[in-house]
Amino acid sequence: MDISHNEFIGSLPTRFFKNLKAVLSLASLTHLHLSYSGLSGLVPQEISHLSKLVSLDLSGNDLYLQNLAMKRLVQNMTTLRDVMFSGVDMSHVAPLTLANLSSYLVSLHLETGHFPKSNWTSLLKFLDVIGTRFSGGLPNSIGSLKFLEDLNVEGTGELPDSIGNLVSLKSLYLTGSFAGSIPASIGNLTQITDIHLSDQNFIGELPFSLGKLEHLTSLTLDGNNFSGQLPFSLFNLTQLVLVDFSNNQLTGPIPTTVNSHSSLVSLNLAFNLLTETIPSSLGFFIKLL
Repeated sequence: MDISHNEFIGSLPTRFFKNLKAVLSLASLTHLHLSYSGLSGLVPQEISHLSKLVSLDLSGNDLYLQNLAMKRLVQNMTTLRDVMFSGVDMSHVAPLTLANLSSYLVSLHLETGHFPKSNWTSLLKFLDVIGTRFSGGLPNSIGSLKFLEDLNVEGTGELPDSIGNLVSLKSLYLTGSFAGSIPASIGNLTQITDIHLSDQNFIGELPFSLGKLEHLTSLTLDGNNFSGQLPFSLFNLTQLVLVDFSNNQLTGPIPTTVNSHSSLVSLNLAFNLLTETIPSSLGFFIKLL
């Protein structure tokens, strides 16, 4: 059932979920999409009666979800694969309740709540947690998501070493106020293509293990407080197209050569403390100002 992108007024009616016997077609409902429909108020506990749901999308409404309703949803909807709750207020949902979602879950999109510290579902491929009302940093248990391909998070705190266990990760996009240094274990993300850590509070030297990321195409670390020298190993990556290290505290020389098979198109090193001259081999795509 898809009634998304409408202009309904008011809350979700409890009877819509209670009277499944009267509406036999809902008994085997597998997809319920109510996104951006102008709905508001409390998500009723009776939504958990739709036990066959595979995909549930309540995003883009003015809804809020209490912990009891979430508990029943977790207990009854054991086949859920896609959950889209962006814009749903989940600030009263306990972290452990969130972590116990269906073990079949592949995609999870949230905007409020707290990161659970354990019991993450192992099949999750897409985790999208963007919203200023979501609190806490990435727990060490994030590393248990061996199948995760896309991690999109707005939060705080430091990156745990276990980030290097996300061996299937292809995209890492962090916003908010993350801090600390980038762990060397990031070099274990051998499938990753895009890393976006712009405008955070990261410090320390860039790990040389970045040079192990053979599939990396885009690396944006601008607007942080990184120091030390550029990891020259980066410039041997043949698939790297875009690098932005601007507005940091990087020092030392610029690498004199790049791999002859390099795909590099844009290198932004503006507003750093780099020294020496610009190598002619980099002059046609480098930006220092």
